[in-house]
Amino acid sequence: VKCQDRLVRAFAMIAREHENARLLLVGKPMDRIFFDEVCALREELGLTEKVAIIPGMERAAALKLMKDSNCFVLPSAVEGCSISLAEAALLGVPAICTDVGTAYDVAEISKGIRVIPGTGKGILQIHHKELWSILCSDQHDFVETLALSMNKAIYEYDFLHAEAIAAIPRAAEWFSMDRAFDRFINVAGHIRAASL
Repeated sequence: VKCQDRLVRAFAMIAREHENARLLLVGKPMDRIFFDEVCALREELGLTEKVAIIPGMERAAALKLMKDSNCFVLPSAVEGCSISLAEAALLGVPAICTDVGTAYDVAEISKGIRVIPGTGKGILQIHHKELWSILCSDQHDFVETLALSMNKAIYEYDFLHAEAIAAIPRAAEWFSMDRAFDRFINVAGHIRAASL
């Protein structure tokens, strides 16, 4: 559901036009078969020198790597409140993400975050069999949209980076414990009122 295979396919289009572009896929593989498929796809597309797959990394090192990156890409088909998208916002890293979960809410924080159409309907409108069908299809239109967005981010990097850096204080407020606590108390109040 994280769609790294589609990201690798989109990056293949980018790599043809931008020879210095690199893609880093960082994170513990949740599905060994899918991980092996992504590794094989990287080789099939001739991207072994341009796409690094790092299956595990200490959190501090992963955050430093993210901070040092030019862009964070979240191509997920399904996502709730993405911690990694929040981390990108807090670190001042431009981001491209699909329109799932809280993407639009987080994008309100920064003009350095671009939201693109995802692979299908929202998670609340999708049946598990339909999700499986989406995940098994090649999603060429989505891959192309993702590649176009990544290409645009390369050309607009200075603007996106400045906006992402300027938005760090808003992100820090948005993701603060005080704000989370206030929202929790608000929700609890509504639940209590509804139960009376």
